[in-house]
Amino acid sequence: MGAKTIKQFKGEEAIITNPLQLPDPNNIVEYYEPFVIGTIITPVEYIGAVNTLCVDRRGTPRPSSAVDERMMMLQYILPLSEVVVDFHDTLKGLTSGFASFDYQDYGFHPSSLVRVSNKEKILVQSNLGQQQYLEK
Repeated sequence: MGAKTIKQFKGEEAIITNPLQLPDPNNIVEYYEPFVIGTIITPVEYIGAVNTLCVDRRGTPRPSSAVDERMMMLQYILPLSEVVVDFHDTLKGLTSGFASFDYQDYGFHPSSLVRVSNKEKILVQSNLGQQQYLEK
């Protein structure tokens, strides 16, 4: 799952490394998760596919720039959890292997997370997910 931070009532903060550590949701004021700034260099013909991938992974665009007439440098702020699973492989597949990807830490930022679990609280059946995806 990766570490997440929560802010509870009375200003206390806790670092959560598994969903079973979450306190009562009524005591949580805000969730935070780690973000990165991702830099992608891609041929111009793949910009649409790369932008779609980044937005689908909850990315926020930053200013882009032309490297030359054939290549663009795109930057997105992305949740680390969206990058570590299969982002690089998916990017390479979408761009026929021509895009490159690098990222740097961007700190913890507010996020709308909820615990997803079966009726029983069992670690392997629990995780934290984005609320917007769970409501669909």
